[in-house]
Amino acid sequence: MDNQNLDQKVEAIKSLAEENNKILRRMKRSMQLARFFSVLKWVVVIGGTVGIYYYFQPIVNQLLDTYSQLLGGLGGVPKLPNI
Repeated sequence: MDNQNLDQKVEAIKSLAEENNKILRRMKRSMQLARFFSVLKWVVVIGGTVGIYYYFQPIVNQLLDTYSQLLGGLGGVPKLPNI
């Protein structure tokens, strides 16, 4: 093998390695961003659910109390005889 042919092959391998390195860095950055946005999405979903529960809890409790009072009040109504 002559020296010039060997240098050309080394340069070709070097350029391929640099190109692979750039592609791998972009893939890594893309994966990191995807992971970040996935975590952010779940924080928003879980946080929104907790926030909605916290906001509507007094209303739901009030409705349940009214419903239980209504059912308790109906127990005192005498039944009509069947004709």
